[in-house]
Amino acid sequence: MRIAKIMDDNTVDKILLKVQEGVSIPELAEEYGIGKTTIRDWVTGRHRTGKDFNPAQMSLSEHRKIKQLEKENKALYELIGEMTVELKKQKSDLG
Repeated sequence: MRIAKIMDDNTVDKILLKVQEGVSIPELAEEYGIGKTTIRDWVTGRHRTGKDFNPAQMSLSEHRKIKQLEKENKALYELIGEMTVELKKQKSDLG
């Protein structure tokens, strides 16, 4: 049984670039000491990234930043909505 090895985003991006350049997945798995399936999952965007990650379009770190910004945007919209409801309530209580 292989123990999962933690890879930082830059290393994952480097491996994905090497795959795009034609280096074989088995060769990279051996070089980095990780499973071939893990690399295949990165290539298809399934592992640690969510289903919408496409390594051909952006790096893993860029994808993570976008996901974080989307999460923050959603929280801000919810907060603005709550504040709007509260302001309307206060206006109706005054008027």
